[in-house]
Amino acid sequence: MFLGLQLIPTNAFSPIRTSIIGELMEAHYNSASMEHGKGSDGRRKRIISSSYGSPSLIKDHRRRFRDQLISISEKLQQEIIDAVAQQATFIETNLNTLRHENAILESERNPEFQKRLETEVTRVKGEMRTLIAAIDDLSIV
Repeated sequence: MFLGLQLIPTNAFSPIRTSIIGELMEAHYNSASMEHGKGSDGRRKRIISSSYGSPSLIKDHRRRFRDQLISISEKLQQEIIDAVAQQATFIETNLNTLRHENAILESERNPEFQKRLETEVTRVKGEMRTLIAAIDDLSIV
């Protein structure tokens, strides 16, 4: 599985300091830890409780989570596009090798086979152009 996808539950829902909530709450945690003296426990609890109850916390969390998810999906999309383009290149290379190696021998033995082979190669090239255009369209989005 793509590493970024594995980190989503931790980044989104964990209270650790490196998660989204941990980063958003860092200043509040620091503020609470600076409280000392008589009644400091109550003041610490109020600081943390009011911070967790803040509507901006949820909005900021949602925004950061969305941004992380978009970043991960863009990286994954690029990896898929690269893999498909690489495979298409391999297929094209293999077809060209087959065409060049067998074309001379088969055309001498079987001209009808040569015509069918040329037709098929033309069809596959058309499909590859369509595939490459689709990949290019994905990379634009």
